[in-house]
Amino acid sequence: MATFVLVHGSFQGGWIWKPTAEVLRSQGHTVYAPSLDGCGERSKLIRPGITIAAQGQEVADFLFYEDLKDIVLVGTSTGGLVICKIAELARERISRDCVRGRSCATARRARQQYRAARPECPSDSHDRTD
Repeated sequence: MATFVLVHGSFQGGWIWKPTAEVLRSQGHTVYAPSLDGCGERSKLIRPGITIAAQGQEVADFLFYEDLKDIVLVGTSTGGLVICKIAELARERISRDCVRGRSCATARRARQQYRAARPECPSDSHDRTD
């Protein structure tokens, strides 16, 4: 079975993935859906310096601390930009990644950052959203 790390978008938290996580777990997969600093139940941790890069580092650190490997990384909305940073920082731990949904930053921008972080992957290896 696979290990999934699901990354939420702006003004959300890991809770948005609850229905998806339940389905994946019922199929035997391991699922993590962390809430990023400044978001969801961690909204009280908002502070200057929380950027997409900082949130990407936060999740990349989590992957290393938990020694997660061969993960499927999924991001929605602005989470798509966050997973691009994660892919840049922890590419050896990721087996697949997927950018889903629309973002105020646009799916096109997320794909550009994804391709920059993962140049070895074919351009059609992710879901298109625009």
